[in-house]
Amino acid sequence: DASRCQRNFGNLASNAIKYTRAGGHVRVMARARPDGWTLTVSDDGPGIPDESLDRVFDPFFRLERDDKGRRWMRKSGEPIKE
Repeated sequence: DASRCQRNFGNLASNAIKYTRAGGHVRVMARARPDGWTLTVSDDGPGIPDESLDRVFDPFFRLERDDKGRRWMRKSGEPIKE
């Protein structure tokens, strides 16, 4: 539905801006397709660890960076393998 798409896209764009360092880049692209649209948000931030990709859209799942912004941590503070 439209409101869910808006919310998800807003979250992706917001996170890209939030986790990209000063001077970094965030790119938003939209492409019309015969069956709908493809929206892409990309940035040069730290990315999402492979082992967390399947949980990105789980409710309440969250990753945080360490205090130097170098690695991702689970919300519990447990480091994620690099």
